[in-house]
Amino acid sequence: MVAVALVAGFAAATVLGACTRDADTLDTTATERAVARSIGRRVTVDVEEIRCPSVIPRGEGRSVTCTAVLADGVGTLRLRVTQRGQGQALDVELRDAVVDPADVARQLHEALVARYGRSFTVDCGPAGPAVRAPQATVRCKADDGATGRTITATVVDAAGTLSFDLGTAGS
Repeated sequence: MVAVALVAGFAAATVLGACTRDADTLDTTATERAVARSIGRRVTVDVEEIRCPSVIPRGEGRSVTCTAVLADGVGTLRLRVTQRGQGQALDVELRDAVVDPADVARQLHEALVARYGRSFTVDCGPAGPAVRAPQATVRCKADDGATGRTITATVVDAAGTLSFDLGTAGS
């Protein structure tokens, strides 16, 4: 197996500015704006909307699940939002990755050339980013002119790290 990072950046970031609605809850709209600022710097696709629970109980270490709806039908990212400092700071962790088959093909090509010392033609499906959960797979075809093989790329984590199963020759 070969593991390669698909997306540069961090899976988690801290943001400030989740104002309180009252002493017991966070303001959902302010929280959604803060989350949008955080992931906008880490995801290369435009974010159309952030959705968080309508009531977010306030408390150190409390977490909620929010979602980010991405533009152009790319998909919906799951996010874990954890409060620090009684909600004055939020840790935003991506639970899914944005993966583009063209990037998968490029990385797989580089891994095959490095391993076998010859060039390959690689096709991992139509280009265009899509949301993939950890452990999701992308099937690719690789051909060196003499043999073809099917290779499965597995999304390892929310950062988009990939591992490649080189499959069998001729498949």
